Amino acid sequence: VNVNASGQVTGTATSTFTTDSAAISGSVSSNGTLSATLGNSENREFVGQLEEDNTASGTWVDTQRDQTGTWVGQKN
Repeated sequence: VNVNASGQVTGTATSTFTTDSAAISGSVSSNGTLSATLGNSENREFVGQLEEDNTASGTWVDTQRDQTGTWVGQKN
């Protein structure tokens, strides 16, 4: 997943559980708050926080499948 200088989020998200991948898009605000959708559906949403130490975490929800969970990330 990439975040450009204007806060636009693009890339591919991959599940460590199912290994399924899908395009992710959204935005990051100036205070590091992430809001993104997965795939071509607004039913799958990711929200979270990007931190100054290059880590990120948050929650996701798939309203179509009635599933929720958490996610973590780190800048390489």
